[in-house]
Amino acid sequence: MPDMEMKLNLSPNVRHYCSVFQEETGIEVTEVAQNLITAIFEAFVMDPHPSWEVGDQKHLENMRMLMKSLPTYLKQVSAQKKYGDPISSFDVLLWLSISIKDICPYFCPF
Repeated sequence: MPDMEMKLNLSPNVRHYCSVFQEETGIEVTEVAQNLITAIFEAFVMDPHPSWEVGDQKHLENMRMLMKSLPTYLKQVSAQKKYGDPISSFDVLLWLSISIKDICPYFCPF
C-alpha cells in the first residue's frame, strides 16, 4: 500500500493537524510526539492487521477520517494529562493504549 501513504501525505498532514490543534488550544505537540503519531499512521497504512480486509479505497477513506479527527484526539490526550504542556510522545502512547479500540475503524481482535 505504498501509494496510499503517498496519497495521505502522512507527515505533512500530521504536522498540519497538530498545528491546527496548537492554534486552537495554545498547547504544543512535541516534534517527537508528532513523529510518533506519523509512525502510528504509517503502521495503520503500511502494516494493517490481516483482519482489515476492506479494500484499498475504503482503507484510504478510513485513514483520512482518522487523520481529520487528529485535533479531536489531541484534545482527548490533553484532557487526560496531569502535568501541563506540551503533549509528549508518552502522553500519546498512554492515550492510545486506552483508546485504540474506540478509534480503530475496524474490528480489533485484541
